[in-house]
Parts: sequence; C-alpha cells; structure tokens
Amino acid sequence: MIVCVLNQKGGCGKTTIALNLASYWSDLIHNLNFNKVTLVDTDHQRSLTDWHAAGESGLELVAADRVSMLERLMPDPDTIYIIDGASKADDMCIASIKLADIVIVPIKPSPMDQWSVTPIMRMLYERQQLADGVPTAAFVISMTAANSTLDKDMRQKFDQCEEQFNLLHASTADRVIYKKSAMIGNSVFDSNPRYTQSERTSLAKAQGEIQSIALEVSHLANKTMQQPIQKEVENNEIKLHAVPTSV
Repeated sequence: MIVCVLNQKGGCGKTTIALNLASYWSDLIHNLNFNKVTLVDTDHQRSLTDWHAAGESGLELVAADRVSMLERLMPDPDTIYIIDGASKADDMCIASIKLADIVIVPIKPSPMDQWSVTPIMRMLYERQQLADGVPTAAFVISMTAANSTLDKDMRQKFDQCEEQFNLLHASTADRVIYKKSAMIGNSVFDSNPRYTQSERTSLAKAQGEIQSIALEVSHLANKTMQQPIQKEVENNEIKLHAVPTSV
C-alpha cells in the first residue's frame, strides 16, 4: 500500500505527518496486514532524509530525486510505503499521485494555504477521473494554533462547498514537541529522558493526534482497498467531511 503525504506549499507539516505516521505504523507492525514500513523521500529539500540520518528509527528509507527513480519503484504488497511528496506541483508530484493508493494533503488553517492547494486538487481530480477514483484523497488540517477559531472556520467553509475530497476530523496542533523530536531523528513515539514534564504532556497529545490520523486513514483504506491496514479495526464509524475541488 502506498500513502503519499503531499502539498506543494512548504511549512504545512507534510514531512512531520509522514515520518510520524511511519513511526506509528512501524511500532504496530505485528497488528497490521503488512510486514514493514518504508519511507520514500521525493522532496528536493531532503528534510526526511536528514531526519532519518539524524536518528535510529530503524525505518527503511528510499530517496528518489527523479521521476524515473520513483517510476522504477516496484512496490512490495506486504509493505506500507509512505511518500513525502515533492514541494512543487511538478512531474514528481504527478508521478507520486499516479503511484499512490491514498493521498493525504496537510493544510494549515489560513486563506493563503487554502488557495495554494488548488493545483494539487486539480491534479488529484484529473487522476481520479482517469483511474476510476484512485487515489483516495483526504485533507488534514495541520499546525493549528492554540485558542484559534481558524480550524472551525475552515471546516465550516468546506462544509458549505461541493463534495469532492475527504476532510479528516483529526488534525495536528502547532506543537514544539514535533520539531524538538525531529531535530534528534525521533518521532513523537520515541521517549527521551531529557524531556520535561510539560514536554511529556505535549508528547502524549501529539501521539494522540497522529494516532487519530492513522485511524481515519485506516478506515479510508478499508473502504477502498482489498487489504485493510490493521488486522482488526475499531467498529466505530468515522464521519468524513467533504472537501471541494476548489476553495
């Protein structure tokens, strides 16, 4: 299975979500219908590669800086691939969409970020028309600020628009702990004895955010793919908001 985390706009939390999803699923590998998790770095900035080199995650990483390298990737059906998408709406971005089963688009709750995803939405829509609805696409609101109503405002705006893509209920907050853990090559699922009590509290909240995203992605996979991610998925139904082709 191939999950691509994609947004052409930098600073939206794309790499953060990709590496933490990979870490979460890797920790649960014995409860999944897959044998391992592999990260694929297609971003020219190589943030994911630098994170991988800084720590000891144990995750396999493939760096693909050209479309031809990505196209030569021969997916193993027993592996979850998580692609950190290119930060430009270019040929690498198109190649990632063609390869993916599920595309997750992180979007910050701001007008500028909403407007910036239009090219990605157009690419996804065009691919879905050609490939019978594949890949499944979902947006996730990321890096929300404390005590801000922008998250709620964005959801209301999406609810008022024409249905096209999914908007996950889960979201991530703009937490320092995401950055602090990444600086030492860790995810939020790695403990560190140097963390303060406040940081450990923030770490637990961050873990909950990633777990919620992973659960919703699992439900999407269960609806669209023959092979679910988890061997046993919770029975609770998750309602997905609809996201328009343009916002």
